[in-house]
Amino acid sequence: MLFRQALDTIGRVNQKPINRRFPFHSCSFSSDGLWVPYLIWFEQCKQVKAFDAYEFFLLACNIANLRRIIESGGGLAEFVVAKKSLSVARPPEVSAAEGAGLPVAGLTAHQALTQSAGVKLDGSGNRKNILITAASGGVGHYAVQLAKLGNTHVTATCGARNIEFVKSLGADEVLDYKTPEGAALKSPSGKKYDAVIHCTAGVPWSTFEPNLSENGKVIDITPGPSAIMTFAFKELTFSKKQLVPLFMTPKGENLNYLVNLVKEGKLKTVIDSEHPLSRAEDAWAISIDGHATGKIIMEQ
Repeated sequence: MLFRQALDTIGRVNQKPINRRFPFHSCSFSSDGLWVPYLIWFEQCKQVKAFDAYEFFLLACNIANLRRIIESGGGLAEFVVAKKSLSVARPPEVSAAEGAGLPVAGLTAHQALTQSAGVKLDGSGNRKNILITAASGGVGHYAVQLAKLGNTHVTATCGARNIEFVKSLGADEVLDYKTPEGAALKSPSGKKYDAVIHCTAGVPWSTFEPNLSENGKVIDITPGPSAIMTFAFKELTFSKKQLVPLFMTPKGENLNYLVNLVKEGKLKTVIDSEHPLSRAEDAWAISIDGHATGKIIMEQ
């Protein structure tokens, strides 16, 4: 399916040098049919408008695109293609801006909690203690809300200015990451974490390990070489405490689930700022600074 984009989002996972040839990239053809190369960068999963006049959310981060994505970047484009199975109709109760942030951030939070951490979002199952780092950011603010749909106690980290905001999302405890207690990731109530949804970088395994329960795990949504090495070492030594690199697998049914949560008022997309395409540099500057609250929206 070929789509004309209406909205776009920018997140920290997209931090590659921006292609200065925007606003538009041209379409190309391949032997498989119509194809738009180099357009989709990891967070560029947008609310779009198709030529047949139906509105969809687009989730177009399929694995086949990732090699070109990593090598070439790009995503602020007029047109993009996606499988119909990875597109979800937007109900009128959900605004375009609300929906634009759900892929990839919402899906990453959903997969981390349900598949990696084993949280049941219907509230059933054993109670789990969850830590969410960078809880005021794109993935983090979804993760807090989704975790509280399950049987969880949520501890969260963020900057001092966002503490009340993260509490309003449902977090039971909030740590200022710049304080000694926050840097140590220690639960104010002394709880050990069954799972950590790790949405930032620069925290060594030695900080996580003493705060984990006996079978606790750290789910790293942006794993680097150090995280991969720790993962391998823990696997080889049969450690009960694990570091789990997360590579989000897009599924249309999961996106549909999130859209319905927004429709029912059980999940919200918090918008940090909105920018026209002509001011894309401003949006990237906010993203690279790393202190956005919620999602950064681009208007095509």
